[in-house]
Amino acid sequence: MRIFSLLLALAGIAWTLYLAVTSIANPAALVPSSSGWLAIATLLITGSAMLNAVIFWFLLNQAANLVVPFRLAARLHLVGQVVRYLPGRFWGLVYQVGESRGLLGAASITRANLDLMLLAVFGNLAVAGVILGFQRFIGVSWAAGIVTMGLGGLLLIRLGVIGRLVKLGIPWLPNQTRLRRFFIALSVERPLSPRIAMMVLGVFLLGWAWYLAGWWALGQAFAILADADFASLSALYTAAWMIGFVSALTPAGLGVREAAFILLAQDGTTTDVATFLALFVRLWLMIPDLLLLPLVLNTEGRRGNRDG
Repeated sequence: MRIFSLLLALAGIAWTLYLAVTSIANPAALVPSSSGWLAIATLLITGSAMLNAVIFWFLLNQAANLVVPFRLAARLHLVGQVVRYLPGRFWGLVYQVGESRGLLGAASITRANLDLMLLAVFGNLAVAGVILGFQRFIGVSWAAGIVTMGLGGLLLIRLGVIGRLVKLGIPWLPNQTRLRRFFIALSVERPLSPRIAMMVLGVFLLGWAWYLAGWWALGQAFAILADADFASLSALYTAAWMIGFVSALTPAGLGVREAAFILLAQDGTTTDVATFLALFVRLWLMIPDLLLLPLVLNTEGRRGNRDG
């Protein structure tokens, strides 16, 4: 299983590099007017990606009910992020379960990913609503509704609602089966403690601050982006990410995210800027995962308890 996980990780890295090379039809468009600002933008977005790994570590500790070595959690998260670009929806999770076999249970890995997914969807929804409302890109009532929806979703994570939902399906599963045992382990209610919830929220907001700063620095790096409203565009790209995320048509929402962003941004910028960002930001957001991989590969975590 560990060999399969390694092959899966290598396939994900190779596929990501292929996507990075082929994402832009005109490579000349990638030449920045200021390489220094591009380096700063990439450094900021890489820091934001590392903070996402910290959040995954918090959630994995909670799900596994033990202290998981950070470098193990970071490796599972970052390699999983790369592997998700492979065709198929769950290869990242398959890699994580295989890589941590004997160290962590499949239920713990799955639960941490579900919590992270909900945090990403509802947390990003709330932040995007605040930004778009503050920038007057949408009306106050729309912004308030979006923020309320996002905060409501975050409250569900805090209350451990995933476990309760999973319990509803357990009676329908065959008795004494591996699948039933997995769902029983997955349904264990472990609501985030106030301390962990505040730490997760703090790191999440810090990651957003770095993300916004990265977008601003990106605007300084390319002349075509000089007059762009980067706060609104970053929020719109996040909304497009959520549309691509729920799409099962392509790996990691490829194509769907870009088309959604161009459609959403058409009232806030020119078509040329929206198209450039749709293509370039996809490439730009791949870079941190590849930069951070050498820091977390070939590291071993101490053995933990398996719970499913």
